[in-house]
Amino acid sequence: MYPFFYMFISLLCGMAAASGTGIEWRVGAAAAALIVFIRVSRKPSVAAAFLLGVLFAPAFEEFSSHLTGEEEYVEGTAGSAEVAGEGYRFILRTEEKDQITVYASERPGAGDKCLVYGTLIKPEEARSPFQFDYKNYLLRQNIYWQIFADKIECSEGRNLRAEFFDRRFEQLHRIGGMGPGGALAAALVFGERSFIEEERIDQYQMLGVIHLLAVSGLHVGLITAGVWLLLVRIGMTRETAAVILFLLMPLYIVYAGAAPSVIRAGVMTMLGLLFLFSKKKIPLLEIYSVTGILYVLMQPSIIYHIGFQLSFVTSAGLILSAGILKGNGFSLMMKVTFAAQIISLPLLIYYFYSISLMTFAANALFIPVISFIVLPLSFAGVFMEPGFPWGTEWVFSRVETCMYILHQWLDMMELIPGHLVAAGKPLPVFIILWYVFILIGFIIWEKRKKWTAAALLSSAVLLVLLVPPVLDKNAYIHFLDVGQGDASVIELPGREAVYMIDTGGLVKYTEEGTEISRNGPGKQVVLPFLKGRGIDKIDALIISHGHADHMGEICYLSSRISIGQVIYPVSETVPEIVTEAFACLEEQNVPVYFVNKGDQWAVGESRFYVLHPAESQSWSENDRSIVLKAEIEGLSFLFTGDIEEPAEKELEKNPELLKADVLKAAHHGSITSSSETFLNTSHPHTAVISAGVDNRFGHPHEEVLERMESKGITVYQTNLHGTVTMKVKAGVLETLPFLHDTEDG
Repeated sequence: MYPFFYMFISLLCGMAAASGTGIEWRVGAAAAALIVFIRVSRKPSVAAAFLLGVLFAPAFEEFSSHLTGEEEYVEGTAGSAEVAGEGYRFILRTEEKDQITVYASERPGAGDKCLVYGTLIKPEEARSPFQFDYKNYLLRQNIYWQIFADKIECSEGRNLRAEFFDRRFEQLHRIGGMGPGGALAAALVFGERSFIEEERIDQYQMLGVIHLLAVSGLHVGLITAGVWLLLVRIGMTRETAAVILFLLMPLYIVYAGAAPSVIRAGVMTMLGLLFLFSKKKIPLLEIYSVTGILYVLMQPSIIYHIGFQLSFVTSAGLILSAGILKGNGFSLMMKVTFAAQIISLPLLIYYFYSISLMTFAANALFIPVISFIVLPLSFAGVFMEPGFPWGTEWVFSRVETCMYILHQWLDMMELIPGHLVAAGKPLPVFIILWYVFILIGFIIWEKRKKWTAAALLSSAVLLVLLVPPVLDKNAYIHFLDVGQGDASVIELPGREAVYMIDTGGLVKYTEEGTEISRNGPGKQVVLPFLKGRGIDKIDALIISHGHADHMGEICYLSSRISIGQVIYPVSETVPEIVTEAFACLEEQNVPVYFVNKGDQWAVGESRFYVLHPAESQSWSENDRSIVLKAEIEGLSFLFTGDIEEPAEKELEKNPELLKADVLKAAHHGSITSSSETFLNTSHPHTAVISAGVDNRFGHPHEEVLERMESKGITVYQTNLHGTVTMKVKAGVLETLPFLHDTEDG
């Protein structure tokens, strides 16, 4: 029996039941704890652990702070700073225990007493499905405010802790600046990935090797074994070596970034060293469980951290699978790799929405090379750097050579057609079923029925990957909240086709002029949304016209998702930004087709009509926008780009064609569009306006809103409602705003 393991499971169930975000999680957690108590262990300690979990469950209040937001400055103690863009980010802790995320151009020392001048801002919440919720992320760390500092004034608060963090920061940035080899060493030794190119990180994520950059049991085991052998070789007793390792381990945990995986591995090592003195053999599962209990009681909110979930679930799975993980050398490594990937797969798909069929093949080469060559070299280079920087540079050049070979391997796999499967975000019930399948599969495997187990595990994968989209006979029209821009996604019934109208885009102003932001809505909103919906191909991307807020994300998206074709309005010349976008499309072999008034096409029962522009007429860039009418499931939708009154008057000449149930209002609700006569002619009962929160243009204009209200049109605004989804079936429309405007109740 494993009493601590059952207590740990019961403790987690208690926490989930008390603080879960959905009724299914709460009921499921309570049921799981009941099963453990009734069927496995009826000890009072298991029931007590559940109640303890309820008591310690993280309670995230919407707002709990001593600050009002009107302060001109805040005073507190600075935590360890890290690089953020062209400045620094650190946590400021006030005497009242408030924590504030500070962005500043100067780096304070850890422990410095600082006055930070600037405006307190509440973190932004997610405004679209599958978007990273930064507000919730900070809330779970009890951080309610952030400041973009105008000025900071700090006095040194020197102590050993501050000195340690400053030395770590300085060495980390020296190492990270030593080329590609140093960048990788910074990730492997310090847990800091920011020095690695973003495109390479995306590739690691896509092909399932990103876990090797997380400081975990492999790293802790290597450093522990190395120091242990060194201490024993110089004549220390095993007991003395164990004491020294025990005392050094907390320093290493912090030095390596203190991520959940390194905390788990480090604390398990410390407990193992403690039990070494007891002369008693303690099961690894119990050491793991005690580690977990201590961790979640000290930091309850960690149960929502993906790193914690992946680390503890995978470790538990591997420990419990010890019966089938037998063998030597490469064979054992491959078995462990396969088991770890199967165990972690449900969580990875739940959080990242896709899976590469090349993951196992990528890991087959990556794991041994990283484990036996790159990781030891990285540690050696970091340890040599303070005294022998030239030696470190030589070591990192060897690391770079190894990584060149590995990257060639990954680049080859990335080119394999169809390797990336967009699963979408599965429902919680599928995750539970998947783990049931995995458990049964491993039990069957242990009984040496490998083919039966393989069939069962394959069925589990298919269960999650293939069921939902093709069976859904509803159509969906999503108006994405991309800020001050436009982007819409149309899913036809049963995924017959997926169309996207515009991509959004964020313009950044620099000394050289303007450029498209690399951190715009394509990365933050559009791609996560498509992946979360399980969309791996856009059959046609329709670009209404050549302005950055409508097509600025073409290059980003075309390099990350398959696009069948791009449709653009007919014109004699195109803006420079469009020419650049077309070059990106050419690199990806995406054809571009020009359309004009009268073009149309059909998919199944759905019909699409291009109402504007006419080839023979000359228009401004806004008025050249494609106006597209879509007839889907008995309802009609009118997409109008950024047309203004001149184009509207032209369209009014064909009133029958213009009539629509839903109007995508033109030009973000500008006063120059959605005229009285245009609304009368199109006669929609619902309108959607895409506009940014507190945008500098004042969109949507109050007069436009009043005009629509006077005609009984129901209006949804992305600046109030976030992403707006419309579910359509047989003429019935259900509108599902992601956010609920407080003015609407």
